[in-house]
Amino acid sequence: MRNNDVSDDLKNSVSGKLYQQAISFFVNHPDRWFSRKEVQDALGIGKTQACRLFQALASVACLESNEFDRPADNSPLKLRLSTYNIRKAERELSRISSLSNDDRMILTILMDMAESTGLYGGMIDNLKEHLSLSRFASKGIIPMVSYSPDMQTSGEGRQFIPDILKAIDQSKSVWITYKSPWSEEKKYTINPIGIFSQNDILYLFSYNPYFNHTVVHAFSRIRNIEIFEDAVTPDEFKDLSQIIDPFGIVTDDEPITVKVWIDPDQAIFEKEAARSKNAQITENEDGSIVMTVQTRSRYACKKWILSLGCQAKCLWPEDLIEEIRSELSALVAQYEQEHSKRNTEKITKGEARHALE
Repeated sequence: MRNNDVSDDLKNSVSGKLYQQAISFFVNHPDRWFSRKEVQDALGIGKTQACRLFQALASVACLESNEFDRPADNSPLKLRLSTYNIRKAERELSRISSLSNDDRMILTILMDMAESTGLYGGMIDNLKEHLSLSRFASKGIIPMVSYSPDMQTSGEGRQFIPDILKAIDQSKSVWITYKSPWSEEKKYTINPIGIFSQNDILYLFSYNPYFNHTVVHAFSRIRNIEIFEDAVTPDEFKDLSQIIDPFGIVTDDEPITVKVWIDPDQAIFEKEAARSKNAQITENEDGSIVMTVQTRSRYACKKWILSLGCQAKCLWPEDLIEEIRSELSALVAQYEQEHSKRNTEKITKGEARHALE
């Protein structure tokens, strides 16, 4: 596969419609070499536009180039689509034609962000090849290892995603109108940094220049977004690695080391879980494991341990053990109270039936 260094501005200057027309032209004329001038004349476009288009097309994997086979006389660059690659070009064309400009913008940013983490290997390169997307610096989306990888939110909040992505890409601040569950609706300025999905909820991660700290907003509670002026966010707040935790995204809490025993039946699954990549695992002879993990999300870690029931036991730290024990005691008391209440109701109903007899 060729990897031409085509500038972002150059690719972005080629409209999706013109790109589709060019690919269609090659599909309709397979196995023939075409120069820039021939494509320009066939599509009826100007020289400048044709130059940009031809250089963008030269980076498309399904098109062959004579770039390395040209003689030294500076003969023109030519491209062709072989019969063998027609289906690949048609698949790419159908995908491109189904995307709006907003779709292309959002997908480009999402994939560039995912690529910057290195978590997805060659998958992003393959997507970019198929969609022929371009542009946007590697900033803005936090493609975290999450229990909920889907970018889902309510229709009301979803409408603000394009403006947020645009503000991130152009380093703009925004006026956000936000309704917190604990306060009245407020309007203030933030510098968007990234978007992440966690526990089926989509969140916006930003820098608040007034208070000089980061802030998280749920998209479902955003009432309005207005792009404002150029934003300056200190570099220390743009280091997204600082907020990624084995149990999700965190913006506060001191780090703690947690040690958990997990029984053999559950150990198999926990060793495969994403959080185990950041943990130390000791395997016992009976198949159980002891997992030691560092986290700044004490609450999420406690929820995880409790979710495993009798298949897990916290071994450290002592204060977390006591916190879990107290919560379990309260839970048992709650169920015992309900059980006692139901038994009382049964006795009362039984006595009433006996009296009627």
